[in-house]
Amino acid sequence: MDYLKSIPQELIQYKKTEEDTIEAGNFISLALRTEINRDSRGRIASVNLYSVDNELYKQIFFDRDYISAINYYKNKKLSHKEFFERGYVSSKYVYKQDGNLAYEIYYTYDNCGKITCIRKKNGSKEAIIKYDYDSIDRIISRKIYLDSCLITKQYFRYDALNRVIEYKDENLRIVVKSISKKNELLSYTITDKINNEVLVTNYFTESGYI
Repeated sequence: MDYLKSIPQELIQYKKTEEDTIEAGNFISLALRTEINRDSRGRIASVNLYSVDNELYKQIFFDRDYISAINYYKNKKLSHKEFFERGYVSSKYVYKQDGNLAYEIYYTYDNCGKITCIRKKNGSKEAIIKYDYDSIDRIISRKIYLDSCLITKQYFRYDALNRVIEYKDENLRIVVKSISKKNELLSYTITDKINNEVLVTNYFTESGYI
């Protein structure tokens, strides 16, 4: 069990990465065949990437040297598209096989590039997740809404190594008791809303859990 859980799963793929701000020319080697389109000044405006079956699977659009949007294709149909601002994903649109929009996601960042809000819209339904951080950029709270109604508040506490050692919401509290030298979670307690407490222990050997 990997215990590095300081970043919620839904944030991982949307944090700023090297690929988000990579220069246009470096994409050429990533596909079997590429088509490069240039603007009137000779700068790369877009790159089409083709698979081994000679099918278009990705279109990358650039604003000068940096990515502004990416279209993804599956079975010759647009599966989803992403738009970027300042090297960060600002929105994502996912499509059904029939070409209709399945859902859309919007991302809001603070001045330091940390995600503060994720909004997912599916027809008339909207789910929202809001994040708060401490002074060293660790997530300390997460609030989840459905159609503007607050569903749950989640809180996190960390140790000196930036590992989550306590999680709490309206229904339960989880406190880490011990961690191995390999950064594996060994034991923790779960306390419910009426203060029932259970100790959970992960038994393992050097070759894995038993």
